[in-house]
Amino acid sequence: MAEVADAPVALPATSPWTRVVSLLSLAGVLGLIAWAGTEVYLAMTDAWIAPLRLSPNDDAVMQARVRLTSQLAERDKLRAEVEFARAQAEVLDEEYARLATLLDAADGALSWSDDELGSEIRAVGDLLERMRDERVALVDIQAREVERLERARANLSLGLVTEAEVAGAEAAVDRVALELLTLDRTVAASEVEHARWVRRRRGISATVTPEARVSPERGQHHEQRLRVSVELARINAERRRQAELVRVATNTLEATEQLLEELRERPIYRAMEARTDIAFVPYDAAEDVDEGGRVLACVWGVILCRDVGRVAELIPGEVVTEGPWGERERGRYAALLLDEADAFMERTLRVRLR
Repeated sequence: MAEVADAPVALPATSPWTRVVSLLSLAGVLGLIAWAGTEVYLAMTDAWIAPLRLSPNDDAVMQARVRLTSQLAERDKLRAEVEFARAQAEVLDEEYARLATLLDAADGALSWSDDELGSEIRAVGDLLERMRDERVALVDIQAREVERLERARANLSLGLVTEAEVAGAEAAVDRVALELLTLDRTVAASEVEHARWVRRRRGISATVTPEARVSPERGQHHEQRLRVSVELARINAERRRQAELVRVATNTLEATEQLLEELRERPIYRAMEARTDIAFVPYDAAEDVDEGGRVLACVWGVILCRDVGRVAELIPGEVVTEGPWGERERGRYAALLLDEADAFMERTLRVRLR
């Protein structure tokens, strides 16, 4: 019996549109997978931030204004204290300079007195030398006059001279003796004066000790010098104390000024003057946030993202607050420039640097 071959099965004809639809469906699925993969990748690589808007009327801003006002008042008080301390220091410097000048003047007066006494001593000494020389000359004249008187008396007995001539010789001897006596008295008085000047000068130049005998002038100068020296020491100590007060007040003022500058940079203080849009950036996302970064708002935070602004700047300082996922985290603030005014109402925003 002969075998009969199987007849071929006829397949229904496929329309070209069916193939097109199939290809489009496949392409759509692949495109959807690619888009979903891209969105997932971007969601994983973008930085997630928590937006916040501050305005001058917020309670936190008002409290910050009160604190800032207190800091400004403290700064003004410190400035006044610094100015007052500097003025006091200038007064003390002037007083110290005047007392130092007075002390120098007292020393100069004593030195002048010592020089004057030295001049007097030298003058009296020179006068004594001249009077001693004069006395030597008078003694020599007296010896000659006595010799002349003796010759006149001898010649009178021989009748060679008259009694009047002998009387004249006697008068000459008496006159020289009187001059010599007067000179001796003057020399004695000058020696006493010279000794007094020497003692006075010695008393002025002597070092003041409990055992030393000094002149009243030297004692008065010593007392004045002690008083001025004690006052100078007191003023100098006050100058050092005042300089330390100026240093401490100046350092405190500089620290306060720096603190105020830092406070003014914080968003809550910026909001005192104008509305401020900021965002909290956790440290985990800080590396992906920089100035100029695009700020995106997405549906459900994941898809259909759109540009709503950019990052204006990163604000220095650490903040601990609620992060994008509702947990308290450490991070910092970033100032935002939002093109969409309502973008701050989103729970989260994303920053993309690319």
